Amino acid sequence: MYIGKISKETGASIKAIRFYEEIGLLNDVMRSGKYRVYNENHVTLIRLILKAKSLGFRLSEIKVFAEQKNSRAPWACILSMIITKTTQIDTELSNLKKQKEELLNYKKNIVDCLEHNPTCSLNKIELDSPRTERL
Repeated sequence: MYIGKISKETGASIKAIRFYEEIGLLNDVMRSGKYRVYNENHVTLIRLILKAKSLGFRLSEIKVFAEQKNSRAPWACILSMIITKTTQIDTELSNLKKQKEELLNYKKNIVDCLEHNPTCSLNKIELDSPRTERL
């Protein structure tokens, strides 16, 4: 099948498909004259790439898996990548929770200050966190 058809079947743009081929994610693409000819294995791989991207994997990480596709058991590689990614997500969630708590604390301080003094100034708000440079 040609690039337009595989693009429609997978939902990947033509530009993305060409890029995947350029960086080595899609190999063994046949040519018929000046046209690229894709097969069902390419459809499966593009769908896998899109799913992995939607789960937060970078193309460089996906390439590690794609290079193992000819291996009889790429499962160890896949499991390792999943464990690493879930650990990263757990860390990010923890950091986001702390950030949310800090923001809610600032919100409370501002509301409390405004309730007691409608012209409350910034220097009256407690900004005792080490992350104050972000405000």
